[in-house]
Amino acid sequence: MDQSKERICNRGPRHGHITVAYTSAIIWHRPQANGATAATAQARKFTTVQRLAMKAILGCYRTTPTVAMEIESGLLPAWIRLQTKVLSAATRMQSLSSNHPIQIWLTQGIRNAKMSTRPAPHCSNLENLAREFPNLMTCKIEEVKPFIKPPWTEHPTQQTAKEETQNKITKKKQREQIKRLAQTTWDKTWNEKNLTTATHLRRILGKESTKTGPELYKEVKGRATSTLLVQMRTGHCGLNYYLYRFKKVESAECEVCGYEKETVEHFLVECPGFWEERRELRRKVGVGRMKIAILLGDSKAIGATMEYISKTKRFKKHVE
Repeated sequence: MDQSKERICNRGPRHGHITVAYTSAIIWHRPQANGATAATAQARKFTTVQRLAMKAILGCYRTTPTVAMEIESGLLPAWIRLQTKVLSAATRMQSLSSNHPIQIWLTQGIRNAKMSTRPAPHCSNLENLAREFPNLMTCKIEEVKPFIKPPWTEHPTQQTAKEETQNKITKKKQREQIKRLAQTTWDKTWNEKNLTTATHLRRILGKESTKTGPELYKEVKGRATSTLLVQMRTGHCGLNYYLYRFKKVESAECEVCGYEKETVEHFLVECPGFWEERRELRRKVGVGRMKIAILLGDSKAIGATMEYISKTKRFKKHVE
């Protein structure tokens, strides 16, 4: 291995160190039901790491908004992922044997959360969970008992154990509920917060019958096609309107027809310089389907859209 490859391989923290850091964050992280932990320094650092991973996965520009990359990659925001991990860890604790020492601290945390009207300045992590997520922390979870003998062996107390677990939910169902909570929180954050970011992608996703994330990209063939599609959907691509915003070109005008703003909409459905190529695109997609949401969001139309981009040769690295 030459020196350049060795420098690349040794760059950044080791995998083991990252694993320890992530596990430590799960142990000490204190999620809040209102999403306030998204602005904490701890969550921002994990967001930075996840952002680098999403940029490598998608191949998008570094100026692409984080919320847009999360939607396109299908990855939960870092603070929601941490919240899910913490609640899953608490679920495992709740399912332990009633004789396990952790049950004392779980009971104490839930009791303190119910008794005090205002949060203590230095409450335990378990008490914080009981305050923020009372429905998840106070429900009865089926106890997972260790067996000295195989579980199918007849035991005199087996019938009693079945009766005790009738009114309890399983650990699997609790985890499913935690996942639903994470998805609901993510949807609420996307629909109600930071509405001024990722506006181009929001216009596409606001239409019916459009797909996003892995559901869309698993039907796209080729890394180059997926990368170009992400750039066109987010609006952060090699067109002059975007490049002019970051002072990469002298003008935002279309190089073909001279229109003042060479946007994605102008390039795909308006520019008269690509009339012949667009006529073929309209024939394949349909006259009433020449809309950005369909051209870049319908898996059946994306192939024709990529052919159109290739024929125009507008991008230096166009899709073949």
